[in-house]
Amino acid sequence: MFSMGDPQNGPIVPPEIVGGYTEEDIDKMKVQFGENTVLYVPDSVAEDIYGDKFRCIDLYKEDPLWGSVFSLVTDRTMDTAFLGGDAVLLEWLPLENAEKYLLTIREEGGEVRDTTVTIAARGEKGVVDWERTDLPQYLAARRTPEDDDGDGGLVIVIVIKSGSGNTHKSNVSVKVEGLKANTDYTVTREVVRNGGIADGPLTKQASFRIEGGQMTTGCIQANTAAAGVSGTRIYDILGRTVGDRVETLPDGLYIVDDGTQRTTILIRR
Repeated sequence: MFSMGDPQNGPIVPPEIVGGYTEEDIDKMKVQFGENTVLYVPDSVAEDIYGDKFRCIDLYKEDPLWGSVFSLVTDRTMDTAFLGGDAVLLEWLPLENAEKYLLTIREEGGEVRDTTVTIAARGEKGVVDWERTDLPQYLAARRTPEDDDGDGGLVIVIVIKSGSGNTHKSNVSVKVEGLKANTDYTVTREVVRNGGIADGPLTKQASFRIEGGQMTTGCIQANTAAAGVSGTRIYDILGRTVGDRVETLPDGLYIVDDGTQRTTILIRR
């Protein structure tokens, strides 16, 4: 594995190689990294000058160097896919030094209910530890205790694909069945490391809703700041003030501070 910084702290734009590189250099790097090495990049979402949002992983994948010499590129997030009916698929690559993964599915609405399962992991690569998984074909979802009205917790079926996540290049694949239509759900994946402590930056959430035979997913919202508004300050990545209007700035990566929140933007014209 090869890392480009912590999940939320690293170069949003793929670094340039000092002195450049040749096709021969790329071929050599492919031999060294192409078969087994996963490139981990930050999961940052930024905005360009036109207000369009982008994920930094897309910049890495599109880069002729970083996107071509590694076996896989990942930003440590969790993917959600609709399988039809009442089922969705959750997938992520094993993460460094994970001891276990906690997966919580929460049903939003009047009565908030949730179900949590634990997937054991081991080693530097955080692969699934099937020897410590009591039920190797699936994980039984637990119910929360009944309340005073006799209602139980969220009742669903959580199935982990046998053998998934057993290498650093194999996704942990979890199928969630029994979801209600026209109901909002939130799924949280926590990564427990270092003797039982959940790693905050590695905690990821996704929201979804099954409606009309289709699934809609929650969008990542990036805070925006208007250029030229009183109180707005813009800094370069070294923290130096460069003005208060993006229109006058050259191409580059900047931090816009409107006095209440900060937004990272990439300017390319």
